[in-house]
Amino acid sequence: MKKPQKRIVDFLHRTEKIWLLIGIFLVVLLALQVYNRLDNDLRLYNDVQVNHVPDLKVYKLGEETLQLTNIHFREAEGTSMFPTYATGNTLLLRPYNISTELYEGQIVVFNLNNELVGHRITYSSYPDFVITSGDNSYETQKIECDKIEYIVVGILYT
Repeated sequence: MKKPQKRIVDFLHRTEKIWLLIGIFLVVLLALQVYNRLDNDLRLYNDVQVNHVPDLKVYKLGEETLQLTNIHFREAEGTSMFPTYATGNTLLLRPYNISTELYEGQIVVFNLNNELVGHRITYSSYPDFVITSGDNSYETQKIECDKIEYIVVGILYT
């Protein structure tokens, strides 16, 4: 028959392993919940939508005046272009002219299902079409060049 002290030590060694396994299980479960929540949040904001902000043309910077012509200001919504920009940032947009060449890396705004969407060009076959995608999205869109409305020329991080 085992001594009582030996049985207690054996019991503690067995329970340490069980508690270690329970702890690992809880950490994995928590990590999966965090991942699923982030994944669901990203699915909710799949495309960056662009909403109208009143056009501003002249800024006073100390003694200097900055005048912007033919530039539109729009507030961004969504996370598909994160970290480049996200909800609340203001996009400076120049209306697109079909004679302006489009190239990979540019961010363009186009109408997709009656909503303005801003994504980066990943492939350009100018003047026919471009392939775009959000910086934080795996989905791509093939957009005819004449369907592009704006080119993003600046971002105000607000």
